[in-house]
Amino acid sequence: MGQLSLSPLLTVCLPVVRALSMQDPLAASSEGLVNQPRGTQPPQTERSATTTPDPTPKPTPLDALLKTLRSTRKEDRREHLARLDVTAHKLSLNNEQIDRVLEVLRPIRDNDTYQRLRDGKAGSRLVYENRRAATAAIEVLGFRKLANDLRPLPLEVRIDNIVQFIEGRASAGDNPSHASSWFGAELYRIGKDAVPFILRHAEQAPDFHLTYVRTLAQIGDQRAIDFILRTLRDAPTEKTNTRCDIIRWLHVFPEQRVIEALVQAMHDNVRTVGDARARQGVVPHHERYPVRHYPVRTCTASALSQVTGNHWGILFSEDPKTWTAWLAAEDRATFDPTQVPRTDEEVVTLVENFTFRCTWEYMRTRAWET
Repeated sequence: MGQLSLSPLLTVCLPVVRALSMQDPLAASSEGLVNQPRGTQPPQTERSATTTPDPTPKPTPLDALLKTLRSTRKEDRREHLARLDVTAHKLSLNNEQIDRVLEVLRPIRDNDTYQRLRDGKAGSRLVYENRRAATAAIEVLGFRKLANDLRPLPLEVRIDNIVQFIEGRASAGDNPSHASSWFGAELYRIGKDAVPFILRHAEQAPDFHLTYVRTLAQIGDQRAIDFILRTLRDAPTEKTNTRCDIIRWLHVFPEQRVIEALVQAMHDNVRTVGDARARQGVVPHHERYPVRHYPVRTCTASALSQVTGNHWGILFSEDPKTWTAWLAAEDRATFDPTQVPRTDEEVVTLVENFTFRCTWEYMRTRAWET
């Protein structure tokens, strides 16, 4: 069979294919695909359709916050007001943005009509919860504005200004009683870089030692241990609340010198005497049943349990001799408080203190209930 020659056919067809490819995009792309080197991708055609931009700007987190405060049901508004400080911190609001929030809060503080019945020792009464929460939020945002003004300053100058607010030497708004704790938290936000400056100021301001102790313990820098232990040692013996406030913060420092100081504090003998039967609602003409309670021992036992991980229950955890024996033990990991040698008189005291402690706890619970 003779072979068919394709040359005359191609001579006729190729001009027609080229002409069609000039009009049909599909043919043009096919021709390009034929003529492209092997292994390359065909060119992408651009779409002529254009998207119309949305003229409505997207709401910012601040806009969402303001809308929430305005539109939330009055019954649910208090929850948002209570979290406003945390929200402002997350959003890093500047003073101009805070002013916008304050414009929304002031009408709530002055005019919100939502009331709720609250029970108290003086009886039940209606409370404007949203007004109260808005007042607290306005106060906190006022502190935040002051802090924003201080943050661009050099570190030492900034801390000096914060200390002036803490110690009341600079006006901190309408409610200066909260300035100490709030600006103490601002020192905590600075972190360990603030510790040397805090210690320098703390030594010169004994009336504010508790604020500085709390701030230094929250930062958790070991350079503060000597100051905190010295503050505990210098605190008047009769001021049990002050000593307990200091002791509670020592648990963040699991060091030997801290443990030794806490074991020494367990020997505190200042006690509170109460009457158990009066709390139990017995008739007025009753025989008094005095109950002893050692508040410093109780808070120290809690701190020691957190530092050491030893939880022996009230019977042994609030016993000074048990902790002294544990501190002197060669192998503390296997220490057993039931094996501590005691005289008969010491056993009686141990059980009495345990009984008094349990009764005191019951009295405290009934006091809140009544």
